[in-house]
Amino acid sequence: MPSNADERLIHEQDKIQFAIDAELGRLNTTLKSEALRRFSRRIEYWDLLITILENRGSNLIGLNDIVLQCKSGTMHPHSLTRFLREQMSAGLIYAEEGDRRDKKVIRASEQLISDFLSLRRS
Repeated sequence: MPSNADERLIHEQDKIQFAIDAELGRLNTTLKSEALRRFSRRIEYWDLLITILENRGSNLIGLNDIVLQCKSGTMHPHSLTRFLREQMSAGLIYAEEGDRRDKKVIRASEQLISDFLSLRRS
């Protein structure tokens, strides 16, 4: 008969395996999506994606605001801005008029949002 310590170890191993399986599912989904693959190259890019999606309802958050809100803080803001502009050229994100004339609001494309939501289902 297994001891309580053995049962706890088995239970912990099961939880770890469950977490690994979930992460592998997300990784496979990410690799299938060109859009998500672009953002998954660096943790800072993934941080940008999360920040864009977090602010999707705001008409006051522009490109520079998105860059400055990133939590990773390990890349220079100009590098992050350049990356965002590249994604705009690729059609993954776009800018539209905000509440202020001098501010363009950054939005994720429908495809990028759909691919991101598919991570939840994996």
